[in-house]
Amino acid sequence: SESSPDAAAPGAQLPKPVTPTWGADGYPEFGPGAQGWAMSGNRAGAHWPRITMPNLAVQISRWRGVPVADATGLSGAYDVSLRWVPNPDLPEADGPSIFAALEDQLGLKLNARKATVSTVIVDYAERVPTEN
Repeated sequence: SESSPDAAAPGAQLPKPVTPTWGADGYPEFGPGAQGWAMSGNRAGAHWPRITMPNLAVQISRWRGVPVADATGLSGAYDVSLRWVPNPDLPEADGPSIFAALEDQLGLKLNARKATVSTVIVDYAERVPTEN
């Protein structure tokens, strides 16, 4: 859901990352004022109050280990809660993949596309000793 304008006002206090509790279903539960993501076994969850779509794309990139770019055109800040199983191919997996969770829980869809990505490549590095 879109965050209230007051919550995103300049100087508003952002929630601090905290360690979540774990529900009976194995998914993390984030209490009031909490933000972040957590994983245990084959259960993962995230709660991000007041996150923008470009920042959500960065988080998804971290979870999946591949570049993700925001193409939603949405400019607001949103309260996002998400639950998924990191490895849906395991026999005991009984939850959604990150792709299904994004679509079913948030109405977002990841589409694979070819794109140009800026990359920094280090060809050579030399360790120069320094004096103590």
